[in-house]
Amino acid sequence: MPLAIRYVKNIKSGRTIDRLTSLIDIGPTILEAAGIAIPEEMTGKSLIPFLTGKESGTSADEAVFTGRERHFISAR
Repeated sequence: MPLAIRYVKNIKSGRTIDRLTSLIDIGPTILEAAGIAIPEEMTGKSLIPFLTGKESGTSADEAVFTGRERHFISAR
């Protein structure tokens, strides 16, 4: 799923980054943007280095893993 981020203060507009990411990366990204330390127990990676151009737009990550719990609504 595409992700669009606007952070006028630190990110140039019009950039496209071809990198796999996951919703788990959003928390660390917001914390870093706010200047708050990212807790060690968070497993996501901040996207700020990619968005600001400090790291290349690609990543060594070749896959994003996800799962789904068995929560469902049963019809009666």
